[in-house]
Formats: sequence, C-alpha cells, structure tokens
Amino acid sequence: YAFFRGRVQRLISDLESAVTHLLALLSVRHGEKGLERTPVLLEEDF
Repeated sequence: YAFFRGRVQRLISDLESAVTHLLALLSVRHGEKGLERTPVLLEEDF
C-alpha cells in the first residue's frame, strides 16, 4: 500500500507541475495576443 501511495503522490505531483507549466505557457501566449490589440499610449496623448 505504501509503495503505491508514494507512486500515486509522485504522479500527482508531476501532473500538477505539468499543468502549472502549461498554464504559464498559455498565459504568456495570451499576453502576447493582448499586447498586439492593446493601443499604446504615448506621451503626446497626455
């Protein structure tokens, strides 16, 4: 039981880190798209 419990906990940890990495990549890609559409304010606009 302890062997399988440790193995499952390791797999869950790996899954959590993979999901975190995937969400970070999606966040960066979403940020890049947002920058293309966001108008930039220049000093002359103030």
